[in-house]
Amino acid sequence: MDVEREGFKAFFDYVCQNKNLYRIIREAESVDLELFIEHYRKIAEGYIKGLKVAMNEGQIRTIEPETVAYCLMGMAEFLGMRWVLWENKLPPKKEVDAMMDFVFYGIAPKR
Repeated sequence: MDVEREGFKAFFDYVCQNKNLYRIIREAESVDLELFIEHYRKIAEGYIKGLKVAMNEGQIRTIEPETVAYCLMGMAEFLGMRWVLWENKLPPKKEVDAMMDFVFYGIAPKR
């Protein structure tokens, strides 16, 4: 859980310092679709490897790692867009906490 939180925070810090990243990636989709796809696939590959290790070590439950990787990437990208790009600041702690709660517990009611 701590590794995931720190990874998200590092991403938000990075995009805060490199806000043009969003524009460049979005433009790449229409300029060079293969490059756009390769960008996300490369990120996902690393994520998938880490998720498989965490699953094998019993740190997280076993679930389709590719799907989880893309879901986590999407969450980070949109939360970053919401706060870093639109508000010009890092996501507040309560927002990151809510995201992490969702990552680890989903939307199922508490038992």
